[in-house]
Formats: sequence, C-alpha cells, structure tokens
Amino acid sequence: MIPDTLADPIFRDVPTVQSLGARAYAGIPLIMENGHAIGSFCAIDFAPREWSALDVEVLTELAAAALREIKLRGALTEAEAQTQVAREATRSREEVRAIVAHDLRTPLNFIKMGTQLVAEVPTARENKRTAQANGNRSRSDVATDRGPAGSGEARSGGVKIQAIPLGVMALLADARAMLQPLAARHSIRLSVKAEAALPAVLVDYERILRVFSNLVVNAVKFSVAGAEVRVSAARHGETVRFSVIDIGEGIRTEHLEQIFDRFWQADAKDRRGAGLGLAIAKAIIGAHGGIIGVTSVLGQGSEFYFELPIA
Repeated sequence: MIPDTLADPIFRDVPTVQSLGARAYAGIPLIMENGHAIGSFCAIDFAPREWSALDVEVLTELAAAALREIKLRGALTEAEAQTQVAREATRSREEVRAIVAHDLRTPLNFIKMGTQLVAEVPTARENKRTAQANGNRSRSDVATDRGPAGSGEARSGGVKIQAIPLGVMALLADARAMLQPLAARHSIRLSVKAEAALPAVLVDYERILRVFSNLVVNAVKFSVAGAEVRVSAARHGETVRFSVIDIGEGIRTEHLEQIFDRFWQADAKDRRGAGLGLAIAKAIIGAHGGIIGVTSVLGQGSEFYFELPIA
C-alpha cells in the first residue's frame, strides 16, 4: 500500500505511475494454488490517500473475485480443449470405420475376384490351392474387419508396409487380371503398357494392388461405355512412374488440390463413393516413400500417377 507515490523513492519514477498520474496505489497479489503469482489486483487514486482497513478488505474481496474468474476461465478453456480432443477422437473413429468399409467394398473384393478367376483357370494343383487360399483369406478379412484393411493401420494414422523387390511387368499383369472383369462389366477397354527393361520396384504387393484398384475404379466410374482406360509404367529418374489415364469427365482446376483429401468429393450429392479411395492411395504411396499426383483437363480426362522407388 503506497499512500503517496511522489513521496516514495521507489514508486515516483515508475513510468506507469507518471503516465497515469497515480498519487496513491494499492495492490493485492493474485496467487494460484501452486503458489505462483500471476499478477495483482490494483487500485489507484489521483491524490495522496491513507488506505484504510476497510479499503484493504474491499480490495482483497475484489481480488479474490478476480482470481475466481481467472480460474473459471482457465477451467472453461481446459474443458473446451478436452471437448475438442473428444470430438477429434470421435471423428477419427468415424474415419476408421469409413476407411475399413471402403477397403472391404473395393480392394478386397477385387483380390477375391482375381483369385477366384485364377482358381478357375486349368493349372497345377498347388497353384490352384494357393489361389483358393488367397480367396479364403480375403473373405476372412471381410468377416473380421482385420488383415489388409485392419483397424490397427487406420488407428495409427499411417500405413505399415512390407516392401519387397518386384518386377514391374508382373505387377502390371496382376493388376490387369484383377481389374479386367470390372472394366469389362462397364464396357471399358483396359490396356496396359510399359517401357522395356524397367527395373524392379520396392513394393508391398497387396497395398499397391489396392492403389491400382482405387485409381482404376475411379477411372472406370467416370468414363462412358466404350471408352479406354490406360495403365502405363515408365522410368522416371530413380523411380518408376505408373499412370492410370482416362478420357472421362476430367476435374476442375480448383478441385485438384483437394482431390486426395479424405471424404472430399467434387459433387456432395454424388453417392458413388465415400471420397476415400484417393486418400487411401495417397497414404499407401507415402508409406512407400513415393509421390502421387494428378493432371486433368475438364471434359477431356485425367491422368493419375504415382512413383515408386527402384529396388
């Protein structure tokens, strides 16, 4: 308590005292439960003043009220932060469900379809048993929500891969065998072309087949009957670039930056998908250390491409 700031050698030269013209000053410290002082509740007078016991009592009560308000606001801020965390957790769970549902609806069905086709082809008994086993494993994944589209991967927010060297032609051949029935069912020609003598790439086989299925499904979905969807591979520096090209609707320039975002769709009324296929593809390619992108001309078609490191 300072009854006269001009008579106090410590306070008379304080800039705020001079700027406010304060002659008398009283301050009650604001102290939290942990003993940390966060400030003070102050009162000033423009004339010298002897602070009475009642003045001190009133200021102390006002300081306590201010401290309670500060604590309440802090508690409110913390509660809002916890609510936001809960919302994010709920949103993440919904994303997990949507991703798993998408994966079960598309790539696993294609893998199952492909293995069933292989099993129907006259071949060695062991190869047929292997194909049937793969198909059974795919059906098991669907039944248990585990395996390639498992929730562990989605919960982590990333994609775990087991990359091995694989020949490009073998990879393209398997992708074509898996997706040809889909294209044929929609009267779409699916062609595959690759440069000669391409080096092997480091891939997680099932994950990359999922990327092919997501990209080709989109290309078929936005193409008209009788059109062609082309899948190609070419050397691109220290990577191999794979492309899926269609001559469908194309994509507006302002939509290209959002096209790989989860749940994003150019037309909110479009119910042909959940807006997850491209986001999943981006996550898989990112886990491989590769890149994924798109070029498109509205009304002329699109090229989705991804690059994988050379083995």
